Amino acid sequence: MALPKISPALTPAEAAEPSQEVPPPASVRRVSVQEFLDMHERGVFTADDRLELLEGWIVEKMTKKPPRLSSADRLLYALLPRLQPGFLLRQESPVVMERSIPEPDFCILRGTLEDFAARLPTPSDVALVIEISDATLANDRTTKRRLYAAAGIPVYWLVKLTDRQIEVCTSPDPAHALYRQVTIFTPDAALPLVLDGQEIAQLRAADILP
Repeated sequence: MALPKISPALTPAEAAEPSQEVPPPASVRRVSVQEFLDMHERGVFTADDRLELLEGWIVEKMTKKPPRLSSADRLLYALLPRLQPGFLLRQESPVVMERSIPEPDFCILRGTLEDFAARLPTPSDVALVIEISDATLANDRTTKRRLYAAAGIPVYWLVKLTDRQIEVCTSPDPAHALYRQVTIFTPDAALPLVLDGQEIAQLRAADILP
């Protein structure tokens, strides 16, 4: 079985560099988190709108293609049976941050269904976040990684469909908005599922990559 590769983390300058592939914002000015939530409450957005708030900009999410949907299905079936009591798996669930409300493809939250019956999760609730990347790779490796690191989310999985690799970002440095360690897992590698510093399972990276 192949060993994972350690990849250099982005420098602060690289982490701050805006992605050239971020979809154009749907807003003409930056809006606050509260404004974005109020727009939802007032019905400004329809059920068909697939939007995120990223650093104050309302950004339309890209339509998912079959490989991305397949990877999401694989992750769902791989993760659910392995979660211990006290953790909750969410798919495309908003996470409320200081200036952003991303909707990661998956996040594992600390808590139960009842804990989030009346509120949205915040970064302090998140043990692991996952993005599945195809055409969104540049955005997920810069903007999203910067957001998750700045928020102190301990583990970020970036499932890179084109490269058939999984980047696991750990050791967040919120002050510099970057992860200090990035480990690359190829299809024949064992992928550890680590929550709050404890390895609770090992997955086969190949089982996640279609």
